[in-house]
Amino acid sequence: MNIFEKIKSFCFGFKEESDKPQENNNVIDYLGNLKLTDLKARAKAQGLKGYSRLKKAELLELLREK
Repeated sequence: MNIFEKIKSFCFGFKEESDKPQENNNVIDYLGNLKLTDLKARAKAQGLKGYSRLKKAELLELLREK
């Protein structure tokens, strides 16, 4: 997966079957570096509900599940 595919995957939530678990872990690690407002925007883009009342750790867990 090239850098453009990784960015597209991260920004728009696309997952490809060819993703390796190690690459997915890099995206998960990246989520921890984002600000709460960025995480909320990502949750909104994914169509998740109830994210606005969550703390950062809870929101990270929610996004990692999806």
